[in-house]
Amino acid sequence: MGIFLLKQCSASILFECMVGLIGIGFFIVCLIWLLREFFRTWREKKAKQKEGCQQQEKRIWLPEPLVILTPKEHREYMLNHIEDGRFYTISSPRSFYIAIVCAKRYDAEEKMLYCYAYLWISERSVYNLHVSDHRGILKLRDFLGDNHLRIDFDRNPNLIFFGEEIISPYLTQRDYNDFVLSMQKAGVECNIEKGEDNGLGSYKYRLKEIEK
Repeated sequence: MGIFLLKQCSASILFECMVGLIGIGFFIVCLIWLLREFFRTWREKKAKQKEGCQQQEKRIWLPEPLVILTPKEHREYMLNHIEDGRFYTISSPRSFYIAIVCAKRYDAEEKMLYCYAYLWISERSVYNLHVSDHRGILKLRDFLGDNHLRIDFDRNPNLIFFGEEIISPYLTQRDYNDFVLSMQKAGVECNIEKGEDNGLGSYKYRLKEIEK
């Protein structure tokens, strides 16, 4: 009888050990599966992060696709993206003038570009500077050679767009020099920052501050 009980007890212990080993084996298999899934998910996440960084670098460093705009579309785009303190050249193919503008903002309803100052130059080299000033007075100054400079101290200098003007954010060295010299004649000190080149000898300029 004792031998039978001993055998029965041994069989029970053996069975429990086998069940325990099976449970441990199942746990190990589950753990390995979870680790593999975690590693696979981690790799996919890293790959997506790397791809996102590469796409962001492309957005930053690669040039934007070239879009061919009509003169009207280009003008509307430029006017709707006027930057405060940025310099622009504005010309008219019919009126034969050029305006060098230090822009403030554009009002689409009024079709009016408000400026800190602008220099209007006719085809006959007539120079007229309009600069923001509360006095609203007029001065005449000698300019370049036999040319004369008219200086209008306007309370709110502005230009009206009639629908045929050409606008560009690039200034030639001559246009820039004319603007700076005219401001000096008006007694206005301006701090101007030179920007990027368009590859044709014209540059972008931005007003850093303006003092009277």
